[in-house]
Amino acid sequence: MQCVLVLQIFSLAVCQFSSFIYVFIFFLWTWMKLVMLFLISEKQLGTWILKIVG
Repeated sequence: MQCVLVLQIFSLAVCQFSSFIYVFIFFLWTWMKLVMLFLISEKQLGTWILKIVG
């Protein structure tokens, strides 16, 4: 009985840890995409303004 309880707790911990890793990777990926978008827009902002104005 004790062994089953330990296994359940262990599996729960692993599940929570893996979900935490997924969330961390998701946030990292989103942040990287935002940074890339920002850099690209910074580079292309002048041309976009010229297109809108012209």
